This record gives sequence, C-alpha cells and structure tokens, in this order.
Amino acid sequence: MHPLVCRPPDFRNPATVRNHNELLRCFEVLARYNLETVLTFAINRFPIKEPNAIIGSLLILRHFVNSMGTVRCPD
Repeated sequence: MHPLVCRPPDFRNPATVRNHNELLRCFEVLARYNLETVLTFAINRFPIKEPNAIIGSLLILRHFVNSMGTVRCPD
C-alpha cells in the first residue's frame, strides 16, 4: 500500500483522490490495531532517500495526526 500512497492523486479526477484517501484510511485502521508497528514502518521509509517514499510516509503521518486523536499504546 505504501507505494500507492507515494503516488500523487490526479486532482482533476475525483476517483483517484477518493482512492488515495481510502489508502490513508487503511493505514489508519492498521495503526489503530498496532500503532507501534505502523509508525516504525512509516518512519523506516525516511532513510531510503527516495523523495516519493519520504512524501508518502509524511502523508501517512499527517493523516494519523489529523484523524486518530488520542490513541493509547499498549504498555
């Protein structure tokens, strides 16, 4: 799913924007189940030095901040 998030949606085509938002929601669902693993995955994309991978991870992290509110991590 990460490579698909890395592709910018075509804002002239509403279907691609919807699909992009649904991909971000998929990451949100995964993070609600296991936040630590999903955050580790997203953060581990930064050293790759590929601009699209970094942008994709930043989009995922921004979506988490905007949509998840308070999430309790397991102790």
